Amino acid sequence: MITWTQRTTAAPKAIAFEFADERHHVSEEMIRDAWIAIKHKFPLLGAYIEVLGPLDEDIHFVVDTDLLKSCSPGEVMSLPVSSEAEVKTVIDKIINGARLLHDRRLVQLFILKRLDRDNIYHLLIHGAHCMTDGISHHAAMRALLDILSSPSPFPAYSLQERLALSVPTENVFPIRHASLAKQRWQKAIGHVIHTLRLKTTVGGQALPGAYTTFMNQKLAHSCNIVTSYTESQSSVIVKSCRKHGFTFGNAFPIIAQLAMARIICRQYAQARAYVGCRPLNIRPYLDQQWYKNGGIDNVLLAIGFFFYKIPFMPLKLNEDKSVPDVGSLLSMKRFVYRCQLMKKQANRHVHHPLFLELVAARFPGLIQDVKNLGQKMQTPFMREDDVALQLPDMGKNGPVIAMGGSSFGRVDDLLPRNYPRSTTSSTPTIRLLSSAAHLRCRPGEVYLGAASIGNVMHMNVFWDSNVVKEDIVKEWLSEVKAVALFYLGNEQDMAKL
Repeated sequence: MITWTQRTTAAPKAIAFEFADERHHVSEEMIRDAWIAIKHKFPLLGAYIEVLGPLDEDIHFVVDTDLLKSCSPGEVMSLPVSSEAEVKTVIDKIINGARLLHDRRLVQLFILKRLDRDNIYHLLIHGAHCMTDGISHHAAMRALLDILSSPSPFPAYSLQERLALSVPTENVFPIRHASLAKQRWQKAIGHVIHTLRLKTTVGGQALPGAYTTFMNQKLAHSCNIVTSYTESQSSVIVKSCRKHGFTFGNAFPIIAQLAMARIICRQYAQARAYVGCRPLNIRPYLDQQWYKNGGIDNVLLAIGFFFYKIPFMPLKLNEDKSVPDVGSLLSMKRFVYRCQLMKKQANRHVHHPLFLELVAARFPGLIQDVKNLGQKMQTPFMREDDVALQLPDMGKNGPVIAMGGSSFGRVDDLLPRNYPRSTTSSTPTIRLLSSAAHLRCRPGEVYLGAASIGNVMHMNVFWDSNVVKEDIVKEWLSEVKAVALFYLGNEQDMAKL
């Protein structure tokens, strides 16, 4: 049987930390106790799923107070590792090996003690995406490090108050204070607008890959590669965006589109519109009292999605059939114009008077898709029926999503370097050495992320290597980096900015 948790993706968050204060040490038992403490702050970390009825129509997250007071078997795993390379091997097994999460266990904590470095630990929170998101992972890890670094007793939390924060996002839509008639009317209009938008979102492009009829019913093999800019390049990119009146998040899709167009041009020499999708943190748009009481960083799933469409990228091969230089495909003026259009498109989406209703309108279809996929995965198909789909023809009957992804901004604001955060000492107790997000991809998924850590911008791609080959992804990420540097990171213009 395919459980609800197995139908969703998993999004682990890994960090490495060291004890900057040699007088302070922790044991694995202390980490377990700290984990139990943060489960009282974030009770969904100790929840499980209960399905009522034969049709999976009534699904609940159940919080058992006994499970909050202890660690159930398999919830906290301790593993010795001899090097950073072995840490990566462990993470790969967690993501691509047999599923470790199920309806009775939605989150795991992995404690990786370095044998080659006495004062270094790696922690990984492995959570099902049906009840956690990026904000949740950062909040849980931040609270865990605060407790581990503090000499004071574990804080006490009111379970009733914490559960009041851990509610479905629809329960904290501001419209809930309006009359029932108005709520129903806005929900209906939101559904109509959402349906009309779906009908007009067609076409698109994607990286070349082995797309097939039954691709979605196969297990993905998740991979990840990272590239980084220098600190000076990162600074110039940020300043360039400010100069032109948009954020890097606005430029991000345009950069990815231009880079992908160059890859596709080499194989098809055809131009298409570009359809992308990025997750949005909807917490700031929910009930403000809930937000101020702790909803800002409570552990729960509180995201919407922004589907955007960008006009096709003009393509023209050189006489020798080679792809022109980046600047020949799109002038600086047109690049800035497209970034500003993306900013307007994003602002129109989040400032729409029915923004939350549009977010909620997607939920029923998404849930039904997940249920259908779970049922299909239990039905075998004949290999000869799994025919290849040609990339140029894939967008005739619906949208082809080029990528998922987003720019996460400054991670240091979400996950500081030194702990406890309240310390005034020049020597912190715990120093965060590194942090990284990981993703168990859906079949065929390509996800491009960007984030700044310690004033250095990093870009990484998560993808299903069973569909898109590594050399294609590496070529694309190389193009993404080059495009960003060409338009936004020219260090010779440092003085002009």
